[in-house]
Amino acid sequence: MHFYSTLHKRHTFFTTAVIIGAVFIYCTKNLFFFDEDIFVTNIHSPFMQQVWQRSFMVKQFFRAEFFLWGKNPAGWHVAGVVLHLCCAVTALLVVQKILKYIAASLDTSQQQIIPVAFFILFLLAPIHSEPLCYILAQGVLLAAFFSLLSVLFFLMAVEKEKKYSFFSLLFFVLALLSYEISWLLPFMVCCLSGFAAVGKGLQWKKIWIHALPFFILFGAWIFIKTVFISKSLVADYTEFSILQINPLTFIRNTWVLLLRNFIPPFTNTWAFVTAGGIFVLFISGAVYRIYTTNRAVFKLLLFLLVLTLLAVLPTAPFGIDAHDSESERYVYFSSVFALFFLTVLIATVVKVRSLRPVIFMLVAGCYACSLYTTISYYKKGGDFSRQYIDALNKNTADVTAVFLINQPSQYEGALLLRAQCRMPECDNENNTVLNEYMQYLYHQPQSSYMTLSSKIITHVPAGLKTRISTLDSAGFYFPEIKMNIRNNTASFTGTNPVTFSLNNSGIAGLHNDSLYIFK
Repeated sequence: MHFYSTLHKRHTFFTTAVIIGAVFIYCTKNLFFFDEDIFVTNIHSPFMQQVWQRSFMVKQFFRAEFFLWGKNPAGWHVAGVVLHLCCAVTALLVVQKILKYIAASLDTSQQQIIPVAFFILFLLAPIHSEPLCYILAQGVLLAAFFSLLSVLFFLMAVEKEKKYSFFSLLFFVLALLSYEISWLLPFMVCCLSGFAAVGKGLQWKKIWIHALPFFILFGAWIFIKTVFISKSLVADYTEFSILQINPLTFIRNTWVLLLRNFIPPFTNTWAFVTAGGIFVLFISGAVYRIYTTNRAVFKLLLFLLVLTLLAVLPTAPFGIDAHDSESERYVYFSSVFALFFLTVLIATVVKVRSLRPVIFMLVAGCYACSLYTTISYYKKGGDFSRQYIDALNKNTADVTAVFLINQPSQYEGALLLRAQCRMPECDNENNTVLNEYMQYLYHQPQSSYMTLSSKIITHVPAGLKTRISTLDSAGFYFPEIKMNIRNNTASFTGTNPVTFSLNNSGIAGLHNDSLYIFK
């Protein structure tokens, strides 16, 4: 029992956070700006200028980071790690308050190990690699932090004094101004009201009144957003509307989002479906066992599943990739309740007290290995994309148009360079984000870069070689390019021909560890 008492001390949480945070900073501090981060670190970009369309608070956070760090990636990633630690601490406080309502149904060791296990698993969850490595994903960290603070103060208002309701509503407004994951927070606090009422032995109608202002504020926000700001748009770079989503796609996305809170990505769809099916069967059996032995814990587990579902629904229109780490930022907030569910489940199903910490350490070890592997994908991919951009800048400054073959777009979920520019000012669908990268990074007019084909690279070489050749030899090295020197046109398989000039055009083609420049 002394072991469990030591686990529950505050210095245990503090030491754990400091050690894990230091490791994260070491692993991520030199990551290169990926893909859309050009829109974040460049405060003059259209993304940052569209202040009220989406993510007002996030853009102010980015402006503050730019003021502090400029273009230094280390500072940006340190800020992301600190924000992750803040979310972990706030989530821990929420977990501890919710556990109080079923304390009588848990033994002492369970009450002590669940918060510690949750805290460690949340810090190390592999699905948090994108928010830690991808600067744009810090917006979800900020929104989750505000949402968790809103939930925390809501629970304090229910538990202690109504004055805390003001802070709960304030952080809810800040979350609304940050990201769409906060949209169903009114329903979440409504569920919290019911759970708290049952836990305190009160009638629900005496507590639900705390949730009513959330619905009023959310209704006012949606009205203002729809009528005065951006209608039903939920993106800065496309005309995507939340009203256009297909119902079947919505259901499919929801299931994948729920499963990705627990299951790592698989390169094969059927492998992911199989693993998901096995996991659901295992969870169902464990939950049924708890249903027959501890009804109070069973109700808590159902409650946490509902909160997890509510947390993923706002991002169901976007979905998540089942094959890599892309878009894992969408399940960051929901992972709070999913991991809470998992820790309660394990602590309750495992009856041998001495075995519980062993199992949690095994799970934490698997999480840490998976997270480290994913972060390494971002680091390797970032190093490679930096070499790619440097080579292009050095060798294509003397031409006005560059046509890109096999532009690297992704490495194991780590976004490198998006094939097409997604900002409204890009009138040519072939324009690449490289146009903005070059202008921002090197402060000089650059060539116009247009993508003929993009490539998901499966192997990143340690170094990138540059090979220079003549324009008319591009078809020899890349047979998929059809060159017509007489008509000055080139086409890639399945694309329309593009016109080039022999005097001021170039082609850049990536093959294995070499970047071929044809001029």
